[in-house]
Amino acid sequence: GMEDGEKITFYGCSDEDFNKETGDFIVCLHQVEHSIFKREKDNLLMTKKINLYDALAGAKIKIDLLDGRSVLLAPDPNEIIKKDSAIKIEHEGMQKRNDISEKGDLFIKFEVEFPTKSQISPQLLNELRKCFPPSNDEDDPNIINQKDIQQAEMINSNINEFDLN
Repeated sequence: GMEDGEKITFYGCSDEDFNKETGDFIVCLHQVEHSIFKREKDNLLMTKKINLYDALAGAKIKIDLLDGRSVLLAPDPNEIIKKDSAIKIEHEGMQKRNDISEKGDLFIKFEVEFPTKSQISPQLLNELRKCFPPSNDEDDPNIINQKDIQQAEMINSNINEFDLN
């Protein structure tokens, strides 16, 4: 449960020298970044990638924990896991410093992976269209045929390129 930068002092435990008072041995902790989990005090955060089917169908999701155990999440089949939604599993975070029987929480952010265009057949695309409400603009001839509307080129980008400062 100790945090980055905390120090542990062992009083009177450093090198001894004749006719000198023994000093203290001080250990400074430095937290190493983990490839999956991020820590905020006693809580942990992880991102779990799931495919679109699992997000829509409420499939069971296995989560590997920091201590080597695994848990199985069983989302409500009537709910959809939305992009960037998150859940919390209580008491699966880091041990609390002054009470090792208590733990922080584990927060799981879901990243929904969409299929590529080549993975979707025209037949499947037509079936999917039936599942969704009509697009606002796609079928409106008043918008599609307006002379003062230009078609814009879409370029894939990373939102982090947008400087908010």
